[in-house]
Amino acid sequence: MDYKRFFLALKERSLPACLLLDGEEEYVKLSALAQLRQAFLAPGAEVLDESVLPERAGFAQISEACETLPFLSEKRLVLVKESPLCQSSGRGGEEDADRLCAYLDSLPETTLLIFVVKGGADMRKKLPKKIAAQKGDVRFSFLAPREQAMFVQRQMGAFGKRIAAEAMEELLLRAGPPLERLEGESAKLAHYLGERQEAALEDVETIVARSAESTAFQMLDALLQRRAKPALSMLEELRARGESGFGILALLTGQLRRMLHLSLLMGAGLARGEAAQSLSLSPYVAGKVAESARGYAPGQLKVMLARCIETEYALKSGRLREEGAIEALLLAFLA
Repeated sequence: MDYKRFFLALKERSLPACLLLDGEEEYVKLSALAQLRQAFLAPGAEVLDESVLPERAGFAQISEACETLPFLSEKRLVLVKESPLCQSSGRGGEEDADRLCAYLDSLPETTLLIFVVKGGADMRKKLPKKIAAQKGDVRFSFLAPREQAMFVQRQMGAFGKRIAAEAMEELLLRAGPPLERLEGESAKLAHYLGERQEAALEDVETIVARSAESTAFQMLDALLQRRAKPALSMLEELRARGESGFGILALLTGQLRRMLHLSLLMGAGLARGEAAQSLSLSPYVAGKVAESARGYAPGQLKVMLARCIETEYALKSGRLREEGAIEALLLAFLA
């Protein structure tokens, strides 16, 4: 289920006995945990009626906590974060997974068992599969641009401030989509305004730092305009932030794929707004993407995308060393 169905099920008290909270949107995920505690734990009984287990907890430790009756609350919450049983990086634990899968069919009515994973769970594994089969997998994906904008408006409103439409779009481009980052940048922007009531585009450009995704977009834009110096400067900026070669390559690949898809859709006769909607892009971002891709045929974008994919394969197979590989790719784009 998505986060909207989760909050509705929580309100209706129709949640399954075991939940798996995963997905990229950590802010909403933490809000969901807070609301679960508020809904099921008696005030002041958090220490007594919530069991937070270590990530390596196996069947014995988890089942023991689940069988313990709550003291003062409606349910005992049993929380397991970053369990290897739910992640692709986890190894072993087959016996624990098998026993837990069987145990989920007879969880006590007084227990709510919650597994929490940063990012996506590995749905090929036995335990996530079992939880999903019982309708307990809650996926917290990044919010759509319209929902992000509503969130920013609420944040700015809490400071008694507003934000102009164009400034909003630039803020989402620079800081989105994670709500945690949008919350921080909104607060910074509101304080920067001082006595002024509305944030303009110039304010966002002055005070809001570009995210790695936004920086990669600007870098690719510079490359497409054949401006080597600013492109390489932004590459150094990404490295200074701690982005790995693989991370930068993934950002470039994603941006090129987005450009190619938009170009193909518009070439097929769709208006920019329709194409943007089908790709879950705001009209502002779609305009930026279309402007960057102007002058490049879909075939040229395909060649650039293929070079990114080839570079990734060469890195993973050991044919290329990470050091210098991204610089070589960027220079190939300029050739």
